Amino acid sequence: MTGYDPTPTIGWGLAALVLGALGLGWNARRRSAQR
Repeated sequence: MTGYDPTPTIGWGLAALVLGALGLGWNARRRSAQR
């Protein structure tokens, strides 16, 4: 690999951020609903 393309890494990073945000939102929603 002579040239490094950071696009895939950025894509995975964005996917991880989106999944993490969804997970936190889902947990907060469930916690508020339980009360």
